[in-house]
Amino acid sequence: MSEAAAKALDAADSLARYRSRFALPEGTAYLKGNSLGAMPLPVDDTVRTILDQWRTRQVRAWNEGWYDLSRRLGAKVASLLGVEADEVIIGESTTIAWHKLCSAALEAQPGREEIVTDDLNFPSDLYALQGLARQRGARLKVVPSNGIALPPEGIASALTDESGVLALSHTAYRSAYVHDLETVQTLARRRGILTVWDLSHSFGVMPIPLREAHADMAAGCLYKYASGGPGAPAFLYVRRDLQDRLANPLQGWFGHAAPFEFEETYRPAEGIARFLTGTPPIVSLAAIEPGVDLLAEAGIEAIREKSMALTRYAVDQYDALPDAGELALATPRDPEQRGAHIAFTHPEAFALSRALIAEDIVVDFRAPDLLRMGFAPLTTRFHDVLRAMDRLASMLASGEHRSIQVDRPAVT
Repeated sequence: MSEAAAKALDAADSLARYRSRFALPEGTAYLKGNSLGAMPLPVDDTVRTILDQWRTRQVRAWNEGWYDLSRRLGAKVASLLGVEADEVIIGESTTIAWHKLCSAALEAQPGREEIVTDDLNFPSDLYALQGLARQRGARLKVVPSNGIALPPEGIASALTDESGVLALSHTAYRSAYVHDLETVQTLARRRGILTVWDLSHSFGVMPIPLREAHADMAAGCLYKYASGGPGAPAFLYVRRDLQDRLANPLQGWFGHAAPFEFEETYRPAEGIARFLTGTPPIVSLAAIEPGVDLLAEAGIEAIREKSMALTRYAVDQYDALPDAGELALATPRDPEQRGAHIAFTHPEAFALSRALIAEDIVVDFRAPDLLRMGFAPLTTRFHDVLRAMDRLASMLASGEHRSIQVDRPAVT
């Protein structure tokens, strides 16, 4: 497709106006929304307000909005998830939220000491599950995929009467494959298995049928498509009727029924608040709000529509390559089955990623051979995708990427 045609798509894009509300350097094609979302411009004022409160109100600011911030922002996230305000709260990092939920689920399933996951899951989730299995003397079963997808029947065949917890990433971080949440949830429910979903690569780019599926629990980060900032605290969701049945394994004073009574014995708070642990990071929490507000304003259905259009456009560009060589699409072809990023495998994926980044086409590399492009619908243009695919094609044809000598950095 020509540059003029790509620009015509951008001109017709109903979400194009949101791009100007983010900090995006001129000339940069930023295709890492699946890793760290661009900064919403209102973040400066939002964080400055918190700093001013700290400067002028000091500890008094806890009673002037800080204390309820985890719940208030959780309610905004809940509205984007289509669940109730009192089913979501924001606290620690994604891995900690994930560990708390998986541990709580396993404890609630006495005699069923098997945790089931798959090899599409994010490594940090797997590490947490490995540690939990070791601590609890449980078994961890990792279901193999074909490297890109794992249909529901593959999961069904792995579930037994000994399985207590099914813990999956809704959208796979490598291939962008999206699990059929409603079907998988039904499979688990029939066997009395509690589910925990990692929504990190789904939240902010697609509707997630937690309510429709009667999903049990979920956690997700807010620094990707929600643009909450580096290391932003994560949200966790627990279906209302499960909340008082579950115990937070990391008991702390913000999860106590009356934190400022300073009792020596722990009493869990009622409802979702029991899943808090320590003092919330107020500055980081505040930085989340502008991105969440922009998602709500744009509307998740419109965002999903553009997300699928962007990934479809990228795949079309790949299919149009005269000679893709060793570059292989590592993403489902059905746009309904993939999230908001696409992935390619290539033996020289790292060198290609660094060559593209050197030209301000910001993509990422995942070992051993994966090149990913993440499309945040509120900031990514069709022209950005065309530029990335055109330069990728020319590099493959010329081999120019091989001349770039870059030591592999700590973060790829």
